[in-house]
Amino acid sequence: MHPTITGSVNNSGTLDLTNGSGSPGNTLVINGDLNSVAGIARLMTRLNEGGSLSNQATDNLQVLGNTTGTTFLDITAASGSTGAQTDTNNNGIADSNEGISVAQVAGTATADSFALLNGYAAAGPWRYDLYSFAPGSSDASQRRVAGSSDNQYWDYRLANSYINEDGSTGGTGGRLAVIPQVPAYITAPVGLAYYTAAIVDDLHKRLGDLRQQKAYDNGVGGEMFVRYVGSTLEHKSDLSFKNFSYNLDIDYNALQLGGNVVKLDGASDSLRGGLAYTRGRTKLTPHAVDGYSNTVFNSDSIALYSTWLRDSGFYVDGALSYDWHRGETDVSHQKTVGKLKARGWSASVESGYPFILQNDVRLEPQAQLTYMRLNMDDFTDQDGARVQYDRYGQTIGRVGVRVDRSWSDGRGHLFTPWLRTNYYHGWGSNAKTNVSAAGGGGGRAATPLKVVALVRCGKWVRARR
Repeated sequence: MHPTITGSVNNSGTLDLTNGSGSPGNTLVINGDLNSVAGIARLMTRLNEGGSLSNQATDNLQVLGNTTGTTFLDITAASGSTGAQTDTNNNGIADSNEGISVAQVAGTATADSFALLNGYAAAGPWRYDLYSFAPGSSDASQRRVAGSSDNQYWDYRLANSYINEDGSTGGTGGRLAVIPQVPAYITAPVGLAYYTAAIVDDLHKRLGDLRQQKAYDNGVGGEMFVRYVGSTLEHKSDLSFKNFSYNLDIDYNALQLGGNVVKLDGASDSLRGGLAYTRGRTKLTPHAVDGYSNTVFNSDSIALYSTWLRDSGFYVDGALSYDWHRGETDVSHQKTVGKLKARGWSASVESGYPFILQNDVRLEPQAQLTYMRLNMDDFTDQDGARVQYDRYGQTIGRVGVRVDRSWSDGRGHLFTPWLRTNYYHGWGSNAKTNVSAAGGGGGRAATPLKVVALVRCGKWVRARR
């Protein structure tokens, strides 16, 4: 389709160049002015490396007159979009003969006569920005618009975005930019690992001093507990910026309800068994110069646990938990750009022994070993990015010490302030994420982004009181 409109066009709606065909190559020529009042032009483009006109498969808009206002380009990635690097001379800058020309103006225009509707175009994980080249800086060999064969025309081109660690663009010290939701997808397993480690916690936090009470006879029935878990922390990645490393703000909270259903007392020890249900919420916000994104997970967990306790205070505690996670990722211009689902399980064994010091101060060394397994579902988001996760498993070791002292106020109320310090270390596989283009209609899919995120709850010293 190659229509020509003679006369000026006033656009406050949508100019659809795609013709509903699903293939690029359509042209709209306006033999007059284009006046836009928040108008949109819809184009289909094969987002590849571009370059020579023969290697550009795109709908394009040509204005022989002048432009006023800003026309927002709604770019759909065509089949065969590879997201290939447009910077063919590797200088980190979009040059006038690189990328893909989507609009040209022979008359008067400005740098913002055209802009991308959502701020970017996407080929799988890769971000394309719109670059404008004024008359004299455009390239004569790229000219489509009629009127002459020189470089005295405005050219608006799609090209890869290059970004540096400080957020600046251009130069050879950075890397290709990704669409803003990709950092959220990469860091999602990291945040869920922290959440899982928090809810499968130690005996003191789950039962407190209820473990010292013998309020019930042997058999079925026993203590109930309700506890709240919440924390705000920052995960710092060990990877480099060029390897798509992102630090991560983690804000989680959970309410846990449970209790012992079996309690057996011996002459000098006791055995308890119970179950717990946990409902939690985790908000993950990566530190990403690629753009703002965040993911919120709602999680449900069922846990079984058993505790063997000696009268001396020595204990061995085991827990087995199964978890369900449902998340939504938002970016600045769109809510719920992606929906994430995951399932996982974890097993934990912990032991500790208290030593009684002067003034009834109790010092309790503790050790804990936890294994967690996380399976995240593959999905396709609203930008057509296909996200796939490898199964992730990790073992986390903890050694720590707790100091406390209990006293009564004389009215039967028991108070136990405490201080605990822990050291964590993790072993096992890393969280691996693969982001590519969905479908492709038989064409070559976009070059995938494969990222390994180090999830180390380890080398983390934490003090609580």
